[in-house]
Amino acid sequence: MAGPVAALGARAFDALAHLLAYQGRVVSKAELQDAVWPGLVVEENNLTVQVSARRKLLGPAVIATLAGRGYQFVAPPLAAAEPPPDPAARGTGHWLFGRDADLTALARAATAGLP
Repeated sequence: MAGPVAALGARAFDALAHLLAYQGRVVSKAELQDAVWPGLVVEENNLTVQVSARRKLLGPAVIATLAGRGYQFVAPPLAAAEPPPDPAARGTGHWLFGRDADLTALARAATAGLP
């Protein structure tokens, strides 16, 4: 998959990973806050900012907001046009250093269509 490389901070990555892990299911705001900021009390607008930033990066039709319920990752799984990145291959194209396990989990979830 070719395209521009975008910076993705730890909180943004955690929010995206959690939504993708539960693709097709509504994730409540409280659940997402607990996943992204475990043990911390944060303003609700922090979550709104993270979701908005993901929409700017991925497009507006990727994460749905369900008023009063939460968020849902609604993009269809990617076609397996190319295999997921090999975590052992640390070449110049590998841009999320130290997140190999997360990258592998995201790739598997995207191709498996987790419930």
